[in-house]
Amino acid sequence: MKYDHKYPTCTRTYSTLRIYTKDSHPDLITDLLKIKPSKISLPATKGPKGPKYINGWFLSTKGKLKSKDTRRHIDWILDKIESASEKILELQKRGMSMDISCFWGSATGNGGPTLSPEQMERLVKINLDVWWDVYFEGEDEDAKNG
Repeated sequence: MKYDHKYPTCTRTYSTLRIYTKDSHPDLITDLLKIKPSKISLPATKGPKGPKYINGWFLSTKGKLKSKDTRRHIDWILDKIESASEKILELQKRGMSMDISCFWGSATGNGGPTLSPEQMERLVKINLDVWWDVYFEGEDEDAKNG
């Protein structure tokens, strides 16, 4: 795939594979996938409404890629995890929830991120949703002109 690393409508972007477990320690995910996470989260002490956080395992492109093309970030994650696709599906069957969350800073208020058909096919095979957390960081010409 040809990427547009300068992606002019984007100020910055990164993507994160997020896997949440209810009762399992995130180290179980590391052991099964044979992939070191960027970060894990463990529950804080339990309060009357349960733990403050749930167990989480995260693999992120933040600080690893300079490309402003979200497709590059998603492919980086998919390249890392595809060899463990059977384990990913096994974790889902165990009740773990997972997705790819993409941060995307908009420079202009339009011209947003895209997915390629090849990426959609890869995502379907491992049953992963993708969603964007979009921030409007640049000036919108329509807003300036009233």
